[in-house]
Amino acid sequence: MVKQMLIENHIDAVLLNKQDFSHRNFGNIEVYIHHEDFAQAVEIMILNQINI
Repeated sequence: MVKQMLIENHIDAVLLNKQDFSHRNFGNIEVYIHHEDFAQAVEIMILNQINI
């Protein structure tokens, strides 16, 4: 959901899945973007009420 929203706003994003394969409830999925896109990405997430 976050990756799609960023890509729709022309921000390249990569997901890193750190979830445990046997228990999907444990671990995180991290979103990586270019440093220069950080401020715009945070603004997009705030406007779309995504918790950061």
